Amino acid sequence: MEKLRIYLIVICSLCIHSWAYSNCNPPYAMAYTKLDLEIFDKNELENYSYTSSSSCKVESFGFYKGDIVLKFDLLDPQLITTFLSLDNPLLDSIEVYYKNSRNQMQMFYVTGDLMHFGKRLNKDFLLPLKGQQEFYVRIINYGTPLYLPMSYVNEEELITKNSSLNFYNGLLYGIIILSILFNLYLWVKNRSSIHYSLYLSAFFLLVFTLQGYSYQLLWPNSPYLQQVAIPVVVILINIYLTRFYQFFYSTQKNLPSLNRIFNKINTFLPIGLLLCLIPSLEIEFYKYLFINLLSLALFVLYVVGFVKIWKQLNNELWLISISLSAFFVSAIIYIGTNFQLFPYTTITHHSLELGALVQIFLLTFAISIRFKKFRQFKIEQLIRTNRFKQHENLKLSQKVEDRKKEISLQSKVFEEHNSNILKSITYSYNVQKALLPERQEMENNFREHFLYYQPKDIVSGDFYWAKNINVYENGEKNNYTLAAVGDCTGHGIPGALISVLAINTLNQAIRLSENKTTEDLLNFLNKEINTIFNSNIDGENIRDGLDIALIAINNSTKVLHYSTAKSQILHLRQGKLTRLKTSNNPIGIQDTTPFFSKGELQLETNDQLYLLTDGYADQFGGPYGKKYKINMLKSQLESIGNLDMDVQKSTLEDGLNNWKGKLEQTDDITLLGIRI
Repeated sequence: MEKLRIYLIVICSLCIHSWAYSNCNPPYAMAYTKLDLEIFDKNELENYSYTSSSSCKVESFGFYKGDIVLKFDLLDPQLITTFLSLDNPLLDSIEVYYKNSRNQMQMFYVTGDLMHFGKRLNKDFLLPLKGQQEFYVRIINYGTPLYLPMSYVNEEELITKNSSLNFYNGLLYGIIILSILFNLYLWVKNRSSIHYSLYLSAFFLLVFTLQGYSYQLLWPNSPYLQQVAIPVVVILINIYLTRFYQFFYSTQKNLPSLNRIFNKINTFLPIGLLLCLIPSLEIEFYKYLFINLLSLALFVLYVVGFVKIWKQLNNELWLISISLSAFFVSAIIYIGTNFQLFPYTTITHHSLELGALVQIFLLTFAISIRFKKFRQFKIEQLIRTNRFKQHENLKLSQKVEDRKKEISLQSKVFEEHNSNILKSITYSYNVQKALLPERQEMENNFREHFLYYQPKDIVSGDFYWAKNINVYENGEKNNYTLAAVGDCTGHGIPGALISVLAINTLNQAIRLSENKTTEDLLNFLNKEINTIFNSNIDGENIRDGLDIALIAINNSTKVLHYSTAKSQILHLRQGKLTRLKTSNNPIGIQDTTPFFSKGELQLETNDQLYLLTDGYADQFGGPYGKKYKINMLKSQLESIGNLDMDVQKSTLEDGLNNWKGKLEQTDDITLLGIRI
């Protein structure tokens, strides 16, 4: 109620302001005449036929295109030091004439909207009298609604009048701006008030222009903008007001036929907007006639819409309808005054501002009600959503707890299975370790040697093997030291199983008398592995095997006997490394049965032999993540061949660790070095 009281006070104040300058009883006599633009002659001013005008009446000529000549006779000689104020800031051109000392008619002052604002003394037109008691004023109009409120003012009265006008107009503009900001705030909240905010902004610019402030403050050096501003702004008002009307009354649903008319009008309005931008005085009359008739037609359509849906209106829409009706009535009065349907008075002249104030108050109040309802709806919707989410969260929490229990149970099962698997792997490791030669056995067979054995997993697909045996050749007993390094298919448990079979088969082979050479041992090993793996089980072929290098050193003659199956032996003598190889075929995995041969080499003191798998050379690493490769390993062995065997092993380990970096080990690694 307090806001309503304040608003009513503001409206009453503006009404009082409207009457404050009624311009009645000025101390002069005035007459006027209408002329076509082409026939004016300043020398004939005294000869024109003039119509006397009442000193209390404001002459209104409607949409007039032509000249109006006013003849003034001052009744009070003291007024010759004052100004004649024409309180219409939208006059196209004004010329003031008087007789000079030679009794000739002379123009001593010219102003108007067709000139820069700097030529004017005020937003309204102030005509200095310069001591003349009789003078003539020619007003040239190109079609805008023409009305002529006039008064004589001195400088003190002018200051008082301008202060009062600026105060009340500032109050009006402040209300409009606050309403724009308030509706923009509502638009940010729910996006429903943008059309009304745009309409208020355009209406603010219209009133600002009608009262002369736009030309004074916004575009003082552009007569073109002053010429086109009002038609353009009126069209924008109609566009935004129509959109607002369509939105609030849901015309697409409630008034479909009227909605189609609005859509067609809004389709053509931008064309009218462009036409209004044409800078031609010849069509000025038609511009103003068009925007007034357009506005009048739209207001009639708005009222028709009210009548059709008044039974469907709730309290909120009733407020909107009353507010819009107040504005439409005031606008119709204003437009009717332009068409001379109503007499010009201060009330009819300010009807647009007064109707807008009533509309702004009621409409903003209605929009705020809608916003409160919308906010309450959103709050209730949010509460319902939160309740639903809480319910769903409880269900989800229960599902999560159940899932946690299930995962925990499965985790325990997995841990138990992993524990059993780890125990099995550990047992497999122990079995494999038991089959590999022990350290003491290796030292007994090779006085100077090193063994670099590093499985990728707990158990390995690589293996090493060493034995010392006596062989009878031609009736003589010869002692041999045997050694082998093998790389079985795969790594981990599958490779370890094959390595166990290979070790057992080699142990079996040396116990048979017919196996007297290294080639005999590999052929026997190949035969047994093929018997076991080259078979079909459940429709799958098992084709596993191994690569192996096997040596036998005659401890008396130092003759080396060797055989290889897709593997190699590196021989180092006096810093030069050579490769010993007899076959490119692996053990097992083949359809045909290969025959493995042997090679012989007379060893010398300090010769070194290296038996190895491909794990070291295939390790990825270095700056580009590439393989180490066999050639780099050969170069490294040549460079460290003169070092002790233990030092060679540590050098090889450090070199591979530096190469590998943070990468995972690629394969099982076995490298056996022997010095003669």
